[in-house]
Amino acid sequence: MFDNVVVGVDDREIGRDVLALARQLAACDAEFTLVYVNVVHGKPAPDSASKRDASIERFARERLGMLRDQVGMAAHVSSVEAPSPRHGLHAFATSHEADLLVIGATRHDDISRLLIGDDTREVLEDPPCAVAVAPIGYAAHAADIDEIGVAYDSSPGSDEALAVARHLADRYHATLSVFEAVTPPVYARDIYDVEGQIEDEVTEARERSAALGDVESQAVAADHTVEALRRYEPTVDLLVIGPHKYTPIDRLLEHTISQRLADNAPRPLLVLSSAARSSRRAAK
Repeated sequence: MFDNVVVGVDDREIGRDVLALARQLAACDAEFTLVYVNVVHGKPAPDSASKRDASIERFARERLGMLRDQVGMAAHVSSVEAPSPRHGLHAFATSHEADLLVIGATRHDDISRLLIGDDTREVLEDPPCAVAVAPIGYAAHAADIDEIGVAYDSSPGSDEALAVARHLADRYHATLSVFEAVTPPVYARDIYDVEGQIEDEVTEARERSAALGDVESQAVAADHTVEALRRYEPTVDLLVIGPHKYTPIDRLLEHTISQRLADNAPRPLLVLSSAARSSRRAAK
């Protein structure tokens, strides 16, 4: 399914994690490229360009090449300069027409994220293609993908996630399940019977997912969607999340479901791209 895979590599241990996941998700004859983003701020002096370029290329040939050889993967290595990992990886994936970008999960706590930012969350913002997030330490305990889960809410995006998950489930001969978290309504039909309304919505969600046919379905009442998905995530080997078009408020709060699930993710995430969906529509 994924034929052209870009793997974002920085720290060597994280590199092993992302390579392990990339191999699992990629097609048998996929082309891999390991990419290191050299973060630069401002425009460097003209006389420093050649030394900088030579140093970056040497890093790509030696460190990325060493990592590639250690795991026994046939892959290209490359490096780019950009103001952030997000800009560099997005631009590289776009220019090379990648259909999957693989990165490592967030390692920062809330304070560190506030002070130094969060590269994983940023890469998940409007990516040009699907993004897979490898859990910390995944290379050491990677297992077969026997159970695939989908964050589902009957939206077009979750239907697309289900279609991708079905394709992967066929490939891995995996069990497929969908999960829907029903949160308290913004506007209650009856303020004296909010719980009754939630129960009705849970029943409707279960009926919708049951109508999907060849999937196991779960629908639960939850105060927060992310927390409910965090409880569901460890029960599957891969969680697929539909595309989300980011808004200014998303960028301000960094609170989208995929971004928050990437924080210390216990299982691999596969987040689809709204940009890729738009490109497919334009091509029709």
